[in-house]
Amino acid sequence: MPRARLRARVRRGSPERPAIASAAGVVIDPAARRATRHGADLQLTRREYALLELLVRKAGTVVQRAEIVDKLWDLPAELGSNVVDVTVRRCD
Repeated sequence: MPRARLRARVRRGSPERPAIASAAGVVIDPAARRATRHGADLQLTRREYALLELLVRKAGTVVQRAEIVDKLWDLPAELGSNVVDVTVRRCD
């Protein structure tokens, strides 16, 4: 595993997560890596699922782009990359 990935895992830690989270009709089941919206399965890539899970778990709060990049990509947030925009746009 590359050093950058190891550093990112150490930085993020491994907090215990509740089995299921939900917000606005979206239900996340991390044990099954499954997401549904109003009962219908969502077909998501691994990265899309991770982004959705982060947003559902932080529902009701503003999630800064830097936090999203830090949690989902091994990139410095100050790069100004549009990876978040691209991932969100694919989910439309």
